[in-house]
This record gives sequence, C-alpha cells and structure tokens, in this order.
Amino acid sequence: MEKSRLNIFGRPFADRRTIERASDEWIAMQRDAPDARFLPMHQGTALLEQKTLAWLPHEALPPGWPQWQGVFLGIHEDIPRFALEVPGDEKSHFARHGEFTELRPAAFLLEDAELALFAHGRAVLHWHRLNRFCGGCGEPMQTAAGGHARRCLNEACAMGETYPRIDPAIIVLVTHGERCLLGRQHAWPKGRYSCLAGFAEAGETLEETVRREVYEEAGIPVTGIVYHSSQPWPFPQSLMIGFHARAEHDAIRLLDDELEDARWFSATELRDEVAAGRVLMPSPISVAWNLIRDWYAGFGDPRELQRETELSR
Repeated sequence: MEKSRLNIFGRPFADRRTIERASDEWIAMQRDAPDARFLPMHQGTALLEQKTLAWLPHEALPPGWPQWQGVFLGIHEDIPRFALEVPGDEKSHFARHGEFTELRPAAFLLEDAELALFAHGRAVLHWHRLNRFCGGCGEPMQTAAGGHARRCLNEACAMGETYPRIDPAIIVLVTHGERCLLGRQHAWPKGRYSCLAGFAEAGETLEETVRREVYEEAGIPVTGIVYHSSQPWPFPQSLMIGFHARAEHDAIRLLDDELEDARWFSATELRDEVAAGRVLMPSPISVAWNLIRDWYAGFGDPRELQRETELSR
C-alpha cells in the first residue's frame, strides 16, 4: 500500500460514497446542494482555470445542464463533486472560466487530489460515451448509481445494469543479476525505453500475463514475480498492475512485433545513457517510472536518475 500511494491518479482523496450513491434520491440531493461543485469536461478534457480545476457552482452552468451526462466523483473537502460532459455546442459558455485541457499536460500542473478526480471523471465519462445503448437488446440505457452504472430501459431485457469497463494490464520490470530489462515500441519518440507491458486475457491470472507478455516480447522466461503497486491509467480506461520479476536468462529474442528493441541496463549504464540524452525514461506520472526508481534505489540515490530524467526532457 505504501508503494501504491506513490502512483498518480489513484490516491483515495475523495469519499466515493458507494453505498449512498446507489440511491437516485441521494444523488439528486447532492447535485442540488448549494455547495455542490461541478467540473465541466469535454471528450476527455477538463476545464482548467490557470493551474487548478475549475469547480463551478450551479449558477455558473448554462440552462439545461442537469440533462448532461454527469458522474458523482465523491465528497472531497466536505463538498459534493461532479464531472459533467459538456456538449460541443456549449463549450464556448465556459471560455471565461478557463480552458479545456488534456489530462497528460495537466498532470504536471495539478495537485494529486485534483489529478485523481480528473482521472476518475475522464474514465467514467469515456465509458458513458461508448455505452449509450444496451449490448443485449439495443435499447437506450439510463444512468444509475451516480453515473457508475447504466440500466437498460427494456424491462424484458436480461442485461439489467452494466458497469464501467476497466482493462487490466500488467507492467513489469524484469531483472537479471544487477541489470534491468527495458524495451521500446516502434511508435515511441527516439530513445524512449520503458518496462514491458501488456493486457491480461480472459481466463488468465496476472502472473500468467506477466510470464506470457515477457516471453512474447523478449523471449525470456521469468520467475519470482512480485507485486509492486497499481495505477488507474485513464487513457482511456486501463488499470496498470505493476510487478518485478527475475529473468531465467539474459538472451533477448524479439518474438513478436511489439517491440523495436529491448536492452539490459545496469544502474550506472542507465544513469549515464539518460544523462547523455541517448535514453529517455518513462513519464514520472507513470507506474513504470516508480518500478524503475525503486529498483535503482538498490544501487544508488534515485534522485540522481530523476534529476537526469528531468534534465533530458
């Protein structure tokens, strides 16, 4: 749990009130409360006023806003918080309050609590945009549980309620002796290396996913799989589950087309390559960065690697 708290987007700052939000009447009371605050969002972006989220009161919203898709984010600082999906033709209404900003650049501006609320709203509203109709009968669905469920309007349909989709993915730092394995994908910027990762398949444990993905991508069997931490990754709806694992040998074979390259790095080599600008580290907002940082701490001060990483950006 201590390691999990290091990961951005997933720290539990807001009380989601999962029991109370099952009541439509309770949600309506929170929405109509004088101190309720609303975060306008549009297709994954959120309204920022300078370097903070623009939490607006009722009177700052245009007429008809209660009909917009909304998500109850929870109670934070004793205030009910909601995310609202703003229709495209209403975006101009909010120009005086700030600018709609993507989550990645906002991650370097906002405090941790606001990032978690932004990520929460982004992921659930994305799910709503893709699930307007029932997958069982095709009829329209209505929002339930404060936006955390959708309910089929067809009483004869057996689907009932559906819930936000989350795609579980593993990300793993593989080590062999005093070296770690990092790879790069074809589409990444020149020099970018990171941990190996991949999505879990149906009927597969996370440990099996680690073994399969590392072997498929680098041709290396692994053992000693140890959980590190997890991170909601709302780009758009994944849950990244981080691990450390040990390689049985160091012979790299790129068996599929996922990676352009994979390399072993000692702590010294990694620091020097980053300092020279030949290797770019994963973003400090990612669990990949924390996996590498915690491994590096066994050989030196991770602030050295962080400093070189920041200088290389």
